[in-house]
Amino acid sequence: MNFFKNIIHTHTIAAAVVAVASINDCWAYNVGTLAGSSPSGYADGSGIAAKFNEPRGMVVDSAGNIYIADKNNNCIRKITPQGAVTTFAGGTAGYADGTGTAAQFSKPYGLAIDKDGNIYVADSANNRVRKITPQGVVTTVAGSGTAGLVNAAGMGAQFNSPSGLVLDSSGNLYVVDKMNHCIRKISPQGIVTTVAGSGIAGYIDSTGMAAQFNKPCGMAIDKDGNLYVTDVGNNNIRKITPQGVVTTIAGTSVGGYADGAGVTAQFNSPHFIVMSHGRLFVADKGNSRIRQITTNHGVVTTFAGAVSGYADAVAASAQFSTPTGIVSDGNGTFYVADNDIIRKVTPSGYY
Repeated sequence: MNFFKNIIHTHTIAAAVVAVASINDCWAYNVGTLAGSSPSGYADGSGIAAKFNEPRGMVVDSAGNIYIADKNNNCIRKITPQGAVTTFAGGTAGYADGTGTAAQFSKPYGLAIDKDGNIYVADSANNRVRKITPQGVVTTVAGSGTAGLVNAAGMGAQFNSPSGLVLDSSGNLYVVDKMNHCIRKISPQGIVTTVAGSGIAGYIDSTGMAAQFNKPCGMAIDKDGNLYVTDVGNNNIRKITPQGVVTTIAGTSVGGYADGAGVTAQFNSPHFIVMSHGRLFVADKGNSRIRQITTNHGVVTTFAGAVSGYADAVAASAQFSTPTGIVSDGNGTFYVADNDIIRKVTPSGYY
């Protein structure tokens, strides 16, 4: 009996491995529009009746709802899987903790979500990190509001235009501190420390604060706790190990467009990044494309997008304008913040 159980278990594992490989290598993808339309504006509504103004970071909850940092509308929007857009929190530029639209943000940028559905916001112009409960209650996690680089507890700490956020399995929140050119960490107890970056713009692979970044923006994390950072000013993708060792996995310091391995590849203002099924997907803003990177060898390919424009089509023929935000639902579907439109990239079939 145990022999047969082992056979069944082995075949189940093999099928799962094939399924993961299929999502990455053997599926065709279609690009469509979920919500929003040009020109920019502010309107709740369904599908293209909704309006956004420079949407940036995104997360997806366990029910498939998408939450978006609507930067220039100073709020967090929610899109149901059917495309109905509402305002979840914020709406007036400023700084105020509160519930729903009574709260205020100033240029919210990146988002992260925990297992309980709490959303964390990099509130860039307020130089703070905020938290929104599933009930819409907004509080401040860390940051005094004054731009600076100070490690301390909670609101005693200082940031300078925080952008990307990710959470690890232990509840530590990592913050891309964009204009401090470094990566910060907020412990579950609210203690802020610097993980990597000297605080001075530059380009150096090294360990901890001996490393240098130049206006980093987005961040992803893998199952082993490695961080992957889009280093916008250096037009490359950096990796930070749990020990704080910083290396470059793809891209040169010169902006351009080239698929290839490691430093032979080129990006142009890469913004947000997401890990999905063991690979990295990058919103390559200046190239109007979504790029894909294998984490083991750093091989860069173009996942979706051709020339700059707006066209829903199969991935290779689709057109993006200025893709910035990207998130995966974990089941093979991606959402992209493209200018003022939210695009949906869906697996359409096996080939």
